Amino acid sequence: MTDRTLDYLIIGAGMAGTQLDHFLKSDSKALLDPEPGSYKIGESIIPEHYHHPELRALIPEVKKLPSYSPKWGSMFIAPDSVASFPLPPHGAEVAMHASRHEVEPLMHKIWGTKIEKERVRSVDMDAKTVTTDKGVWKVNKQIIDCSGPAMVVARQVDEITELWPVWARWSYFDITAIDNAAFDKWV
Repeated sequence: MTDRTLDYLIIGAGMAGTQLDHFLKSDSKALLDPEPGSYKIGESIIPEHYHHPELRALIPEVKKLPSYSPKWGSMFIAPDSVASFPLPPHGAEVAMHASRHEVEPLMHKIWGTKIEKERVRSVDMDAKTVTTDKGVWKVNKQIIDCSGPAMVVARQVDEITELWPVWARWSYFDITAIDNAAFDKWV
């Protein structure tokens, strides 16, 4: 087991952790993820994800991915209602569906992201240490949890409250014809 000291430790190499690692201008940082790309929810990328010029520069490469398809809007269907949200014309060129299993490795490749493949075993916020399966990290400034729903740090320090079970389900449909009566009946 090795001991390492740095200023910033980012946990989770998904979209948030990868972008934070890229934009955090420090030579004293590390990005931890035991299995990059293993836990993913969602594939939809909205215009707001790509406002920054460095992110917008990724779009031509994202559009080459096998999972890419344009996104024209969203529809939310509940037992008693339907809500449709078309995208405004100013954002349509960067709204898309693309698998995060493809987008994140593309970001890592283009940006040269270094990921330490380590699993967090414990977190001591008072001592600012993170113990992994490969050693101990001493953090001088900030431990940043970008693990999403895994909530690695919150679970490790036992500061998580499950409010209620929440489930979501989504589907993608190709529109081949418009038949309002059939749609109303289906909904």
